[in-house]
Amino acid sequence: MITAKAIRDKAQQDLQELQRLCIHPNSTWMNEEFAPAHGTGCTVKVCDICEKVLERNSDYNHNFFR
Repeated sequence: MITAKAIRDKAQQDLQELQRLCIHPNSTWMNEEFAPAHGTGCTVKVCDICEKVLERNSDYNHNFFR
């Protein structure tokens, strides 16, 4: 029997493989959120193909959660 956990684990492995093989030809800068509509004050550059975070801006507020 296939379980939800097995499906999630396989999907995670597949995503990791995609991110490893991707050459990240296109990317988009977007606001980072720790929950929907709750921004961290940071922007991240994300690959449009594999959704790997490629860069974070240097203006990140390290005391944001304190």
